[in-house]
Amino acid sequence: MKRLYNPIAIYNYNRGKYFIALDDGKIVYFKYENGEMSNDYSREELEVFYDVYNSLKVDKEKASNLGIRKFNGKYFETFYDIKKELYFWYEIIDGQRRLASKDDLELLNYKYNNQCLTFFEDNEGFGNGYDENDDPYDWEAYSYFDMDGTNPEDNHPEIYDWATDPSFTKGEMLSKAKTFKRGIIKAGKTIAIIVVAGVELITLSDRVLHGSISEKVRDILTGNSVSDQFDYEEIEKQGYNFEIIEKAIRANENLSDEEKSFFLKSKPYFDDMGEYIDLKTVIDRLANLKVNYTTEECKSPNIAGEYSSASNVITMYKTDSFENSDKSVLLHEFFHVTQKGFSKRLMMELSNEAATREYIRNLAEDGKLDKSSFMCEYDVPIYGLGYDQCMKVYYLLANLLDEDTIKKYQVIPADNILMDALAEIENNADAEHTRSYNKFEINTNAIELLDYIDELRTEPDEYGYRDVSYTDEKFKKICDLLDYYYQVKFGKTIDECFVEDIMSYDKTYGAISTDDPKGRAICSVMGDALKRNVENLNEKYKMPVGECRFVIPRTYFSDRYKNPIIYFNTYQRISDTTYNGFFVDIEITPEMNEEYEKQFKIAQEEIAKEVAESGLKENSDNIGGMGSIDIERD
Repeated sequence: MKRLYNPIAIYNYNRGKYFIALDDGKIVYFKYENGEMSNDYSREELEVFYDVYNSLKVDKEKASNLGIRKFNGKYFETFYDIKKELYFWYEIIDGQRRLASKDDLELLNYKYNNQCLTFFEDNEGFGNGYDENDDPYDWEAYSYFDMDGTNPEDNHPEIYDWATDPSFTKGEMLSKAKTFKRGIIKAGKTIAIIVVAGVELITLSDRVLHGSISEKVRDILTGNSVSDQFDYEEIEKQGYNFEIIEKAIRANENLSDEEKSFFLKSKPYFDDMGEYIDLKTVIDRLANLKVNYTTEECKSPNIAGEYSSASNVITMYKTDSFENSDKSVLLHEFFHVTQKGFSKRLMMELSNEAATREYIRNLAEDGKLDKSSFMCEYDVPIYGLGYDQCMKVYYLLANLLDEDTIKKYQVIPADNILMDALAEIENNADAEHTRSYNKFEINTNAIELLDYIDELRTEPDEYGYRDVSYTDEKFKKICDLLDYYYQVKFGKTIDECFVEDIMSYDKTYGAISTDDPKGRAICSVMGDALKRNVENLNEKYKMPVGECRFVIPRTYFSDRYKNPIIYFNTYQRISDTTYNGFFVDIEITPEMNEEYEKQFKIAQEEIAKEVAESGLKENSDNIGGMGSIDIERD
């Protein structure tokens, strides 16, 4: 009798291949080995299966309702399972909920539920490992869903044509095999899951396990888990100690001495994040981490490096060695090694870039990194360029968060960490600012903010890469959402806190003009600050502000700088005809901000008066005299 199965997901574990599928509406599970499907599973295999299966089951009752959103001309009621970090949808037709079509689900699942996983050889992902250009989707796997060898060309209501039709060439099948990627960590190993993009998560959550599978799973859930035993129990008991991190790195035979030395310089980072790091996961990664250098360009030309948690490999592009690599990129990827979980959020990348910039800055100042390696043409330190346009969004959000939240999110980039912090702000709103009346609304507000931040990137390309898609319009939407939290927490709008403020997070200003209130106020405040910060200043000569070339935000992961630093390209007069040019950095203290606000109001009045007087003078000049003489021009 013919038995064809509706595929849901494929994953690898311990170099074995496993399938989850539907059989007559129930969940079935198979292992594929030696060219055949098998129902003979170990206890460990069943534990892993249940974790994979459970990771795809959304909780319809506890999910946040994000309201109705428009996609491709259709309307969908959108829900978000915070715990599983999964979106699901109903299409709204004539005011009624309907299950979304397969075509719509392929688009929506890939856009919103695809996690940041990359696949390389010798990993728990997919591909045969022989050709680095192999597509991570194992296209041959689905051809074996025809369990008993019957003709797959026969019609069957529960099978996707592209999954079993042998008439497709490999290229044709790849173009039709629409999938999205998820990942979980089990017993210290990353398990990469390939999910059919057209799967309906709502109905999947209602499916039950096939009887034989259910009985076996029930047995393992009521017993002790052998695979959960780990060698690091004593380490976890003792808690964080950098000696443990150092031992793992030094014991790694895959790393060169230069790489080990470079990574060990990150001790301040580990000391600051230590209490939040998942030691079991991170130590296992550090002991086996590899770094590959290739002169080739990434499939996405804007990617300089990437870390695959599936293969535990850092790949550095367009470089042939550690010596010639961009150390800021390498450190950024190394910090990804310390993160547990898989977030598709842009916020995860922004957090990691903020940490990279901060610790390069600290290490350079401490003499552990060559500061000259991070200087631009103006001899101003640049501690990172990744996600440059989007970084001010991170800093605006980070200013709302406490230090514990910032550190915890860096190493465990889960939505709920940010959402809990934002919910606490909203819960503290007074009667004037209250806008939400229940937990669901509060969570929805936070999710919407994270979704808007995600819009600062493009849709994933054919290889899964996304590029920055920053616009002022998108940034304004984010600021509008942040504005509420600023008013509740600080009693001021985001404009009052940051726009008319010298603490703005745009990287460069260029020349500062005294023709506008902001520039004149900055010159007034900074002129005095420059005099205080420059040694041996000859008071006879006034020193103009010059150009503001760089603003570095305060430190968020350490207590080194509680205020931002602003760099000026200025000069000190030596005589009436000579001067020395140089850069100077000034800490923007709260007192300076207060003085700036005063000077800004004064400058507004002064400039308004000057404009009015200029207008009067112009009018008077044009009444009689030379101002009224007509001059002929060629």
